[in-house]
Amino acid sequence: MDKQDTIGSIEVGKKADITVFDAPSMAYFLYHFGINHTDSVYKNGKISFQKDKKKEDIMKYNLEKFNKRFLIQKKKIKNFFILFGDIQKMEMR
Repeated sequence: MDKQDTIGSIEVGKKADITVFDAPSMAYFLYHFGINHTDSVYKNGKISFQKDKKKEDIMKYNLEKFNKRFLIQKKKIKNFFILFGDIQKMEMR
C-alpha cells in the first residue's frame, strides 16, 4: 500500500480521523452517558465538527444571571420571614 507517509499515526501533515471529547477522563463517560461530550471531529485531517462555543457562553451567562436573581430573591424571602416573625412576636405580646 505504501501509505505510511500520509496515514497510520498522529503526526503533523498526516491525514487522520479523530474525535476530541470534552471530559476529564475515560471513567467520566461511565457516569455521564447520554450526554454529548464531543468537542470536535477531524476527518482526513480537517475539522468537520466543532462544538458551538457561543452557545456555551450564552448558557453560562444565563446561568450566572439566574444565580444572581436567585440570590436576590432568596434574600428578599429571608427578610420577609424575619419581618413576618417579628410581626408575629409583636402580636403575641
